[in-house]
Amino acid sequence: ARREEAERGVPDEAFKTQTGDPQEIRDTAALLRKRNKQERKDHATGQLPLAPTLQKQLDDLLSGWRELATLPMTMQHLGVMLWVFPASLLMQRIGRRHGFRVGSVFGMAGAAVVGYGLHQADFILMCLGGLILGYAVASLHMYRFAAVELVPPAYRARAISWVTAGGVVAG
Repeated sequence: ARREEAERGVPDEAFKTQTGDPQEIRDTAALLRKRNKQERKDHATGQLPLAPTLQKQLDDLLSGWRELATLPMTMQHLGVMLWVFPASLLMQRIGRRHGFRVGSVFGMAGAAVVGYGLHQADFILMCLGGLILGYAVASLHMYRFAAVELVPPAYRARAISWVTAGGVVAG
């Protein structure tokens, strides 16, 4: 297939059923057509879809907690607020290089806890993982200060601008 065809995704015609197909086949084709349409929409918006089994687990986990569905992300923001001062003090004490490494370890640990919480269908564990991820995000916010320290005074404003622009572009 050509690149343009691949970027457009699988056309709906690929999931058409034939006259005389059993109901089970027609139902499966309708489900695949619906999923394919959502995947094309996600691809067009730049979203990475979850695997269907993970999406089902997440839906099942949040079915009783709909009002609190964004709490793990909120806990990450709370984690940023709680961890920003300890992260900056740690970097002051051991240096930015090692401080950024500690932040990366917290990021990996937080992602693992969130993933394990999702796997175990444990909402509280997902929230705890979000709180741990807050340290990693707080650490990432220190990059602009590192940029200022690493460049000559005449280029400091430009360095901050590039670091900030990189964060905006990254999302």
